[in-house]
Parts: sequence; C-alpha cells; structure tokens
Amino acid sequence: IKPMKELISHVLRTIIEAMGYAKANYFTFDTEKEQFHLLDAIEYPPEAFKKLQNQMRFHLGEARGLVGLVGQSKQPLIIPETNADPRWINIDKTLHSALFVPVIHEGILLGVIGMFSTEPDAFTQDHARDMMTLSNNIAIAIENAQLYEAQQQYTARLEAEVAARTAELQVALEKANAADKLKSQFVSDMNHELRTPLTVIKLYLGLLDHGRPENWSRYIETLVRETERLQTMVDELLDLSQLDLGKTTTN
Repeated sequence: IKPMKELISHVLRTIIEAMGYAKANYFTFDTEKEQFHLLDAIEYPPEAFKKLQNQMRFHLGEARGLVGLVGQSKQPLIIPETNADPRWINIDKTLHSALFVPVIHEGILLGVIGMFSTEPDAFTQDHARDMMTLSNNIAIAIENAQLYEAQQQYTARLEAEVAARTAELQVALEKANAADKLKSQFVSDMNHELRTPLTVIKLYLGLLDHGRPENWSRYIETLVRETERLQTMVDELLDLSQLDLGKTTTN
C-alpha cells in the first residue's frame, strides 16, 4: 500500500499545484465489499486526515458524499456549489465547488479522485474531460503499483519461507551433528569398555602359563567372570542395533 499511496500523493499534489485547486483526495475501491475508503487527502493536517478516514466510507451507488455515485456511473461529476447540494458532506466549510472523477483500468473501477476549490463554479466540462484523460494514465500507474506491491509481497513471503526452511534445515543439521558426536563418543566409550575385560582376560591367560598352579582356580574364575562381562556387552550392542533398525521395542 505504501508505494501506491506515495504515487497517489505525488499525483494529487502535482495537480492542485498546477491547477491552483485548494485540496484533493483519492478514494480506493474495495471490489469485494463494494466500498470506498479514503487513501489520501492533500492539504489536510494529519489529525484531520485521520478523522476523514474514519468518517469517509461510502458504498457503491451511495448518494451521500457523491463518491459512490461517481463510482457507479463511472462518469465525472461537477458540483458548482457544494452548499447547494444536499448530498455534499460539509466537513470543510471553506470548499465551495468540487470535481469527482472515476479511476478505471480496462473497465475495472479502482477508485475516485476528488478535486476541490474555495471558489464556486471553479470546474468546467473541459476540466472534467482533462481530468478523465489524466485519470486513465493514473489508473495505469496504480495498476503497475499494485502489481509491484503484489510482487514485493510474494517475494517477501517467499524469502520468509526460505528463511524458515533454512532454519529448519540448520536445526536438523545441528541435531545430526550432535547425533554423530554422540555416536562417536559412544563408540569411543564402548571401545574402552570392551578393552577392559579383554585386557583382564589376556592377563589371566598369561598367568595360567606362568603363574602358580595352586592359583589356577582363581585365574579361571576371573576369566569366566570377565568373559561373561564381555558377552553381556556384546549382547547389549546387538540389542541396540536391533532398536536402531526398528526390529524391537524398548521396555
């Protein structure tokens, strides 16, 4: 909305400065709700503009405020004297004449431009004709601005999705790295645990060759104990491998 609002503001300000009008505004048209909303108003203080935005909402075809009528007819409308027209909303008593022009692109209503003067009868049919020509060019610019905004929004949404996916992949990578680290630590720990009974077995096998015969029963008892310990470790490793393959469940 910001680029289009800046475009409208620049166009309206250029017109009133070139033509010597007092004020101008632009109502954008919501096709779904068939409502007009005040997008910009030139030569109004910020607080007054906010007040106008809250008050100036018109339905298509609504006579009050004249904007809805212009939108429905898609024809320019000249108000020679605002005080003499009951449809006029007299918020600014300094304004005495007005010109409303529809903004149409390829038959689609985009909005309505309003030009205002402090003098009565300030607008002629020539002004209306010239403003219709200008509004056609404005319609093209607005359409291009809307396409640009849609592209920007799509790009921003796509970038957000890519960033979110990248963050997900980063988290997955960090988890994978952590799992690899745990796996490496586990292998290292198991290597140490397996070496311990093997070292003891190797030591006591040597004692069977070189130790005293009266101690053989103790050596064999130790060998049996360490062999069983080694067997338990191997069985646990096999259980873990079955879990990893999904062939068994934990209890």
